[in-house]
This record gives sequence, structure tokens and C-alpha cells, in this order.
Amino acid sequence: MDAPTINELHRLAIGRGFPRADVHDILHDMAAAAFKVASMRDLTPQQRCRLADSILSHNGRPSQARRRTRPRRGRHKQDGVIPMVSQKQRNLILQINVEIGWTRSRLDTQIKKAFGLAGLDGVLTTAQACKVITMLKSHKWHLNHQAHKKRRVAGEVR
Repeated sequence: MDAPTINELHRLAIGRGFPRADVHDILHDMAAAAFKVASMRDLTPQQRCRLADSILSHNGRPSQARRRTRPRRGRHKQDGVIPMVSQKQRNLILQINVEIGWTRSRLDTQIKKAFGLAGLDGVLTTAQACKVITMLKSHKWHLNHQAHKKRRVAGEVR
């Protein structure tokens, strides 16, 4: 029999009743305790087989599931809840806008052209704000790259 992969170990543990949200942490703790490894990737094929056997011999939920002290990043939103843009994101958009040298009306026009939103006031969700920030950072990099090219051609930069 071939040694199970890490993904197969996860599926096996979930099938045996381990909590889905903590399965990786639990398997990591089991491997670290049994084999003194720092990472699941460090397990040899024989060790992965022994870990699979110990998962199979386990009955249901582990007695002490590891609890997180803080929520996982990106997993805290509930179904049907759309995170709204924060003031910090709006300030970052305006700051990059100033660094680029655009006016507020030019920013609004660019947002309307690129995303079909009614300018900065039309940016309502975090996802929309992230797209606008990425667009502005890309434009800023492009402007800096062009300026560097011009200086290099002029002989100022080596």
C-alpha cells in the first residue's frame, strides 16, 4: 500500500469525526508528539502510514480539540453577510490617489470606467475597495517604472 498524502490524512481524519476546522492542527500535534517533526511535510512515508493507522484506531472526536484564541483569517464572515469598505481603505485609496497626482474627479472617472461604479462613493464593499486599491497601486508602479526608464535612458541611473 502506498503512503497516504497529507490531503488523504486530512480526509481520513474528517471521516473519523475530527472537527473540520481544526483537523490540520490536530494532525500536526499528533505527528509532532509521535515523531518529533516540525512540519507534516517532514513525515516519511512510513510515518504517514503509522499516523493513518492511529487515525483509524481513534473513535470519533479527539478528547481535547485544540481551540483557537483568535478567529481564522478570511473565515469569520457569515453566509449572506457582505463586509463593507472601511474608512482605513477609503483613506488608503485617497492617499495613493494623491501620490499618483490625480484629482478626485479623475479618480471617480477611472473607477467608473474600470469597475462600473459611481466613483469612490460607489465603492461599498471590501472586495470593491481591494480592486480599486490594486488598480491604483498598479498604476503607481507603472508611473514609477516609466520615470525610472526615462532616467536610465538619459544616463542618470546605471
